[in-house]
Amino acid sequence: MKTKPRKLVFSLLFFSVIASLGFSQQFRFVVFGDNRPFNNQDVQPPVFKQVVQDVEWIYPGFVVEVGNLIYEYGADKQRTWQEYMGFLNVVKIFDIPFYTVVGNHEVAGAQGQKYYELLLI
Repeated sequence: MKTKPRKLVFSLLFFSVIASLGFSQQFRFVVFGDNRPFNNQDVQPPVFKQVVQDVEWIYPGFVVEVGNLIYEYGADKQRTWQEYMGFLNVVKIFDIPFYTVVGNHEVAGAQGQKYYELLLI
């Protein structure tokens, strides 16, 4: 059974807050988004790669990426696939729970929504 990304993110945040009540331990999570390339010819920006590496150093309970993972506007299905692979290549270092939320760029071009569902849900 597939869970809708927004419902999953809300559930994670809600249960994380509830679970942390009454505990004196520090709880951390990271939320970021709109890391996409400037256009559909560029690769993932170097600053995004640095953010991902920095997140690994603080080791949060989980990470949520809130959309616009790729550029995709005007891309054909081969380029859309390459953009998703570029994104996944950056975030593959995470060994903590990592969740994405679909943004307008993910569904803007050829096969974007299909690839998002295939690769990220």
